[in-house]
Amino acid sequence: MIVISNQNYFLSSNSTTSKIEGSFEEIFKLFDENNVNLAGVDNVKMKIEDESEALEFEQLVENFQILRTCFNKFKIVQMIFLLNKDFDLQKLNKIISFPSNLKDLNELTITVSQKVQNYLKKENNQIKTQHISITEIDSVVDKISNLIELSQTIQKLKINLMGYSFSDMTFQKFSRTLQLHQNIQQINIRLQLTFLQEEKINILMDSICQIKQLKYLQLNLSDNPIQSQGLQTFAKFLLRLGHLKQVYLSFQQAKIYNELQKAESFFQNLRYLYQVEDLMLSFSLNQLKNKLSNLMFESVSCLVNLKNLHLGLSCNQISAKGMKNIKKLLNLSNLETLELLLGYNEIESFGEIQQMQCPSMKRLLINIMQNFLTEEGCKKLGLICNNYPNLRYLSLRFSQIGLGDQKFKMIFDQFTHTQKDLQKFHLLSSKNLLTCNSAETISQFLSQKPNIITLSLCIASNFIRNKGCYILMESIKKYRTTMIDFETNLCGNNCSMQGKMAYFGEVTNFQYLTSSFLYFDNKRSGYYHLIFSKIQKIQEMNLNGVLTIAIFCKLYDRSLFFNINCVLYDLYSD
Repeated sequence: MIVISNQNYFLSSNSTTSKIEGSFEEIFKLFDENNVNLAGVDNVKMKIEDESEALEFEQLVENFQILRTCFNKFKIVQMIFLLNKDFDLQKLNKIISFPSNLKDLNELTITVSQKVQNYLKKENNQIKTQHISITEIDSVVDKISNLIELSQTIQKLKINLMGYSFSDMTFQKFSRTLQLHQNIQQINIRLQLTFLQEEKINILMDSICQIKQLKYLQLNLSDNPIQSQGLQTFAKFLLRLGHLKQVYLSFQQAKIYNELQKAESFFQNLRYLYQVEDLMLSFSLNQLKNKLSNLMFESVSCLVNLKNLHLGLSCNQISAKGMKNIKKLLNLSNLETLELLLGYNEIESFGEIQQMQCPSMKRLLINIMQNFLTEEGCKKLGLICNNYPNLRYLSLRFSQIGLGDQKFKMIFDQFTHTQKDLQKFHLLSSKNLLTCNSAETISQFLSQKPNIITLSLCIASNFIRNKGCYILMESIKKYRTTMIDFETNLCGNNCSMQGKMAYFGEVTNFQYLTSSFLYFDNKRSGYYHLIFSKIQKIQEMNLNGVLTIAIFCKLYDRSLFFNINCVLYDLYSD
């Protein structure tokens, strides 16, 4: 793979690598403008041909052109351009055409970053904001379009133009270029904050629909004034995408809150994605309200081939009436993953939930934060979870929903299926009204889960006190001999340091702890030596190696922070 940016230039001839993570084992500095002749082209060629090496180009120079013939083996290219005050259009022109010479190029990623698009300059004691001009943006996008047009072997294309507005003519050329590649199978386009509206959606989607081999489509059009009219325009293209296997569409904060009847056709036409197996629809921070949410549930429930489903409906003014058709989703017999993000709405309960078993489901995530569930709603939430006896992953997120012990227990009482195969459990229930009785409910639930390998308990800002700490301590003892990732947050529960340290002490007995994140909030530093001794105990075990340990303390003692950092540094150094 080769990763190119106008900041640094990295190359790796390992064509199986999809992305670079972390640092290379060894990076060779080849040349800059002053010593390129010393490096020698032959030396460069030799290092490129070695599959185990990586190369770094400090700066782009004219001699880069000489090396073009060396790069024919590369199949994956990532290009990253940072358009800041040092942006050099001529330099970009020299490099952006390079991948078109790669005869076997399979995957192309182009990112035009706007992290430093706006920068400040002082003149006469005044601060001015300077912007990259539309003309310059048009020039960059035009070069990208030319590159895509010339790279005829591409099967996977990823374009990120987030944060820039370019002319209609340039956008039209970019869109038309896509349809020239009939062999493209995957397209991922991110156009957030590009002032995209109805007309441009029509141009873009018309081109995408003409790519016959396309199987995977990911479009992020969030933070644009799409509005209901834009969804109405998009709706007609859903009729032409029935051959897709994977569809990811993001319309977050797209100003969909007026004339909602115009948006209905979009949600109705979702049912025409006949062959889709993976579907993500993200509409957070709009105002879909009840009718459109029910339309979405009903249409998606018709997609019988669905295996993985993610629906993002946070902050959409949805109430219990908008959950009427959620029961239809639960009838998808092939579904393996279901993620429902329903936070920051007005949901008190769910529609009628039927008791059934869906053995295919392996992963379930439900986020119901910042709603206010009634007792009936809590019971139905538990019933939804109970329909999946073969779960491997369960994540429940219901912070700030007014949850007391009775409602909390009501959720878990519905778990009549023991789900003994559960491996990963995440519970986020902070800022509720839970006491030590809820700690007992958690303990009983965990007692039936012998195969847990990842456990995350965030019950901060409740009232479990010391007794709750001791109850939880007993419940995690069974994991002493398990290779486990463990995270816990007990901040704001009126627990004394002794109670927390007793709980933490049990964690130090884990023999195969692979990572741990522990949160403290004690305002007194008198017990810091206990923290150190516990950390050192984990460090001394060293049976399987602690990969990560993090302790977050709200302790008002700078020297303590320094000492903790030193201990953590020693752990990471090992």
